[in-house]
Amino acid sequence: MRRTRLHMLLPLLFFACHNSDQRAVEFSFRYQPGETYTYRIYDRVEIQSASSYEEPKQFEQYHVQKSQIIVLDQDSSGIYDLKITFSVEADSLWRIENNRRVLKPRPEILGRKSEYRLRMRSDGEIVDIKGKSEQATFFYERAYKTSQPVFPRGKIAPGYSWKQTVSINMPRNKSFTATTHYTFTGFARLDETECAVIEFVSDLVIETDLSDTPWNRKGHRRWDYHNVTKTTGKIYFDYQNGRMVRKQTTFHVDRRSSIIDREGNKKEEHREMVDYETIKLVCVHQDSVTLSAASPQK
Repeated sequence: MRRTRLHMLLPLLFFACHNSDQRAVEFSFRYQPGETYTYRIYDRVEIQSASSYEEPKQFEQYHVQKSQIIVLDQDSSGIYDLKITFSVEADSLWRIENNRRVLKPRPEILGRKSEYRLRMRSDGEIVDIKGKSEQATFFYERAYKTSQPVFPRGKIAPGYSWKQTVSINMPRNKSFTATTHYTFTGFARLDETECAVIEFVSDLVIETDLSDTPWNRKGHRRWDYHNVTKTTGKIYFDYQNGRMVRKQTTFHVDRRSSIIDREGNKKEEHREMVDYETIKLVCVHQDSVTLSAASPQK
């Protein structure tokens, strides 16, 4: 009888050990005007391209950027006015030729800067984005809006899932919808910070004619474009201080083009890209005073 009871208890003990922390917590950004959040972004990118008019190519890219979120203001309705900057600190592009890696210098990339203005609610909803151009705004939306959760109201516990759809506006073209599924999976400690972990999966399909758009710089007579982007990752959110401390994302992009160039030649192009991106919080400043810091280790 004792052995039977023991066998009955073991599964319950196993279940309890793996579900011991089911605390419900509230998610909300708690920015204060005057704060600056400094992040580093590490990218490792694998690219394979093929076309009907040249030999297949294979590349690897390593990229490091410094990014800052500057909290300019918060209006009476609670919407933050944010300035977000990016600056390239390191870059290398390698062409894979005959199983050898050949460096392709790109000195013009180092130091390249970009800037965006965002209006965002404390629950993470992006109200508005403005870049220096329509193309820049589209790039930001495609890269980050699809993995920016709008947090549920009130407290939620591990295991809670929700679905979110956002509109991605392509310059002088129609809008496309991205769907993202989020799950609050539990807690993890990074350095000295306890974080809530959110896992996500996002799908974005862009299928359109780019012939009469700013993207058609080569003057193709027709350009049918098909892009499928699948994004997976984890967000580590410091729920006590209301800020993201780490984000790990994998972008898988499959891009195909059917082209009739200006001379009337038909061309097919295919590019597949996998981008492994890690964003880490380095420090937080308030009026030139460092409030907190995290290790900038890669």
